[in-house]
Amino acid sequence: MKSTLKGSLLAISLGLFALSAPAISFADHHGEKQGNMTKMGPPSAEFMQNLNHASFMPNLMRHLMMNKSVLELNGDQLKALKGYNQENSPKVQAMVAELMALESKAYKLALADASAKEVTQAGEAAFEIREDLMKAKLKCRDFVKTVLTANQYQQALKTYQ
Repeated sequence: MKSTLKGSLLAISLGLFALSAPAISFADHHGEKQGNMTKMGPPSAEFMQNLNHASFMPNLMRHLMMNKSVLELNGDQLKALKGYNQENSPKVQAMVAELMALESKAYKLALADASAKEVTQAGEAAFEIREDLMKAKLKCRDFVKTVLTANQYQQALKTYQ
C-alpha cells in the first residue's frame, strides 16, 4: 500500500509540476538566487512563491512579523522570534532551493525519456524534502506557541490569511 501511495503521490506531484513549471520557471535560476536567499531581510517575492509551491504549511513567522502591532508583540517576544528566524530561515531557504532543483531535474529527466528509476529517485528525494519542510514548519509553530501568549496565538491564527 505504501509503495502504491508513494507512486501515486510522485505521479501527481510530477504532473502538477509539469503543468506549472513553464509559468513559474524556477528551474534555471535557483543557483543564481541562492546566494541572496541566505541574507536576512524581507523574503523576496520569488522566494515566497517558491516556498508556497514547496510547502503547504502556513508561514506563521512572516504573518507574525507583518502583524506585530496588531498582536501587540513586546520587545522580548520580537527578539525571540527574530532570533529563531535568523537561525532557521537559511535552512528552510536551502531546502526550498534543493527541492526546486530536484523537481526541475525530475521534470527534465521525464522529458528526456530517462528511466522510471531515475525519475522516481529525484521525485522521492523531493518528497523527503517536502516532509522535512513540513516538520520545520511544525517546529516553528511549536516555538511560536512558547513565545506568544495563548490570546496572541489565537489571534494570530484567526487573522492568518
